[in-house]
Amino acid sequence: MSLPERIEGKVHKQAAGVVGRLLKAQGAKKGGASLKSLTLAPNIIAKKATYAICCETLKYLSVIRDIIGKTDLLDSDEVSAELAYVLVYELLLGKGCRPVAAPEKHVLSYKAALQSALKRKMMSCKVKSPAELLPAEVRLSSKLQSALPRYVRVNTLQLSVEEAVAALHRHKVERDEHLDDLLVLPPGTDLHKHPLTGTGLVLQGKGSCMPAVALKPQAGWEVIDACAAPGNKTTHLAARMRGKGKVYAFDADRRRLRRLKANIEATGASIVTAKNADFLSVDPLDYPQVRAVLLDPSCSGSGTEVVRGDILLASTAEVTKSAEDAAAERLARLEGLVKFQEAALLHALSFP
Repeated sequence: MSLPERIEGKVHKQAAGVVGRLLKAQGAKKGGASLKSLTLAPNIIAKKATYAICCETLKYLSVIRDIIGKTDLLDSDEVSAELAYVLVYELLLGKGCRPVAAPEKHVLSYKAALQSALKRKMMSCKVKSPAELLPAEVRLSSKLQSALPRYVRVNTLQLSVEEAVAALHRHKVERDEHLDDLLVLPPGTDLHKHPLTGTGLVLQGKGSCMPAVALKPQAGWEVIDACAAPGNKTTHLAARMRGKGKVYAFDADRRRLRRLKANIEATGASIVTAKNADFLSVDPLDYPQVRAVLLDPSCSGSGTEVVRGDILLASTAEVTKSAEDAAAERLARLEGLVKFQEAALLHALSFP
């Protein structure tokens, strides 16, 4: 189903903003927010549609760039590169593009040239569908994503697990066999518009729920979340502590901190204090009563890139680089992450 015209242009701009931010972070060799966290941000409207368009645009980005390169579409100031990627995806491979605003009209004026470029590319590659142009790892990722269950954490600060199950009575719901506050629903279950999503129900993967459970914080403790944003683990800590005690949540990125504060407010995790600071700069002597530190620092993401959608981004980076250059970049990033993880672990162990 197509989006209503009144929001179509807004969704295109949102998707372009997300794609642009991810590509910029990738170019700077920096980590940061995932595709899912960016498209689920509070300011995003039509989250499901925005996420889907971003996924598909990134999936086909190498193809889209090649096709656009066969035209002079980007020689105009009417459309940015990121917005052009989104609109060309929609026009050639998505649900279509309507002339809702100037950028859409500009891309539509190139419709025949873009279609011709796609046809020629398919002929030169001897394939019958655009999907056959995708890298093998991206095709595999799509199959795996469609088979993964939907995990939902019950925010026990707002409601009980039994109440959550009752609220999801229209869906097939099972309780996770390992985590007592986690529910499992069939693959593809869409809960973005459920009235409890973001407050009583948190769309959170099973792996992301394990740290707070493993830490076993007790009610009344003072706890630190060292690398907190966007805040799902932070608010999980508050729930496991039954809303009693204190959680100090640190993040050095101001933009990510805003997302953290929004999640704290939405979930009612009032025992959390969000602080804009690098955990490595925090003086342990300032927190003498802290009983535990939850340390989940940045990592390569290789084990979750299918779920997060990062494999789509990785596939776009390597099409313009030699295998040797791509491998060297991955190794350099891993070495940097290892140094940070070691420093963060040693700092956490220095707390009383």
